[in-house]
Amino acid sequence: MGTFKRHISRLLAHLRKTKEPVILTIDGEATIIVQDVESYQALLVAKEQMKTIEGIRRGIETLKAGSGKTSEDFFKEFFSKHKITEE
Repeated sequence: MGTFKRHISRLLAHLRKTKEPVILTIDGEATIIVQDVESYQALLVAKEQMKTIEGIRRGIETLKAGSGKTSEDFFKEFFSKHKITEE
């Protein structure tokens, strides 16, 4: 942490240039990760994409196992239950 404080300008320039996170330690133990905003945002997008892919995978496995419904059956049931007419 002391090195970070002493060389903050250089470390921030390094972050901007490399887009790689910097791990800060206290007494040799990783404590904080510093990352540029653009890379962090990309990480959040990737996380959302992974969650979406996992949801799709679970849906496919459910259908393969014989449980679950097709989207056509789901919407027929949903529209009927909520008294929504198809136009």
